[in-house]
Amino acid sequence: MRTYVIERRDQPEGGGEFGNWRQAGIELEPDRQSDKLNKIVINNCIFEENSGSGLQVWLKKLTEASEDVTVLCVDSYFRDCPQHAVTIGCVGDNGPKGLIEFKNCAFERVGLTGVHIVDKSARRVKLKFTNCKWKDVARSKKFRRESWLVPFYFHLDNPEDISKLGNVEFSNCHIYDNKNRAFLFISDKGKGISHVKVDNYVQQLEDSTIRKYGLRRNEKIHICSKPLRKNPRVCSQ
Repeated sequence: MRTYVIERRDQPEGGGEFGNWRQAGIELEPDRQSDKLNKIVINNCIFEENSGSGLQVWLKKLTEASEDVTVLCVDSYFRDCPQHAVTIGCVGDNGPKGLIEFKNCAFERVGLTGVHIVDKSARRVKLKFTNCKWKDVARSKKFRRESWLVPFYFHLDNPEDISKLGNVEFSNCHIYDNKNRAFLFISDKGKGISHVKVDNYVQQLEDSTIRKYGLRRNEKIHICSKPLRKNPRVCSQ
């Protein structure tokens, strides 16, 4: 089953299974500036075997004049998707404010990234992950684009609409990885990134190596201003 949402408010979505071989399990994609995407709760759902993302939130049509966006995905399970588990995109500097939050969610056996963030301005709607876990993500052998083969990917495609990427928070999250690689890849075309907070984030490799990341709020993270390179690493400047 696939759910495509153009406008919705005060809507809980609970206890469902969303699997579709053609597209994403749920797409939240307003079609007009006046559309409203608020007070949405996705609770205790399973997203599986989608050819697209398990959940996609695409806010291109909303502006700063639109109502705040509020979406909560809680206690849900994303599994067996050959592409990205979650895609959040198209929030320019003139986009909406609000909060998109994932709480107590698990992401497992995903072909590409666990979280794919495209063109998300640091000035607008906040994206937050709390008590979430990722295991066996970015495992595809079919795709060779290295930025898609790390757990999280921040990507800037339209620099004319965004001054900086960011406004993302990971809190008490854990990733179980079978590859010795960076947990985050950023392609910012030289714009920079801000308002990214990583609080008590743990990456545990199969050899029991544990890495803990703690980035100060407003710290600039800069990875890929130039063409992609081998073995990307998170670095702060």
